[in-house]
Amino acid sequence: MSHSDYFDRVNETTNLAGSNKLELLIFELFDDDTKTYNSYGINVFKVREVMETPALTQLPNSQGTGMVGMLRLRGSIIPMIDLPFFMGLEQKDRRDCLIITEYNNHVQGFLVDRIDDIVRLDWDLVKPAPAAMGGNLVTAVAEVGERLVMIVDVEAILSRINPTEHDSELNEVNKLETEKSHLVYFAEDSKTAQGLIMSTLEKMGVAYRSAENGRDAYNALLAMAEEHGKDLKNHLTVILTDLEMPEMDGFTLVKLIKEDRRFDGIPVFIQSSLSGDSNRELGKKVGADGYIDKFNPVKLAATIGAYMK
Repeated sequence: MSHSDYFDRVNETTNLAGSNKLELLIFELFDDDTKTYNSYGINVFKVREVMETPALTQLPNSQGTGMVGMLRLRGSIIPMIDLPFFMGLEQKDRRDCLIITEYNNHVQGFLVDRIDDIVRLDWDLVKPAPAAMGGNLVTAVAEVGERLVMIVDVEAILSRINPTEHDSELNEVNKLETEKSHLVYFAEDSKTAQGLIMSTLEKMGVAYRSAENGRDAYNALLAMAEEHGKDLKNHLTVILTDLEMPEMDGFTLVKLIKEDRRFDGIPVFIQSSLSGDSNRELGKKVGADGYIDKFNPVKLAATIGAYMK
């Protein structure tokens, strides 16, 4: 099967909102030490295309950085990243396959050794990764047939390439001027994204509680609703959720919250790196009150701050 054939079913993905299902592009990286291929995955929503790796414009002094070159593609210059390097393998300037991705309003290419398949599976079959796995670059593990597929936190890779990217934006976040106490509950599985959300809310002076997957978040929110009843709005100001999370995705979490009248009047925002218009429309479909690009502390502070004032 050619690489382009993997995307014949991509349009079906737009029907997954609220169904707690994921379509995963599985690729493989070769470990020279063990002489084996290991399976990794990335959400199809983040993938623009896959191809055999063409000739790249090499970057000088790039060894040990993970950045290996540039590619001119349809009028755009796209940075090329050696994905195995960030998974602890030796950096190479040439690998057989290339995945062009788009998220956080950035387009970049990831060099990998082999493209395997696209699979559809339930999010509740995707489990949080052990804390030590992949140096926090693996957020979840899915059992696909006889093998384990590690889901890569590709957003965190960009943060490692440019670790100070958001520092100036955080400096623009100010303390919230309000006499009322507020609480934000957020669901986010990426350690990198968790840290930025917490830093933003702390600069605003806003209290928060969090969970690392949608199911834990939903159970905690149900417990809060049970405890506070009609007074819930005085204890919970805003709910914020990622889309890609083990056990329950953000679309499903939003849908369940919006179907529960006890949460009426409490805004639910999606914060995601899935920057395509289709995902924003899917967010509206399940009832989200807004869609915030992930890793944008200024936008996050402005959006939730407007409700708190």
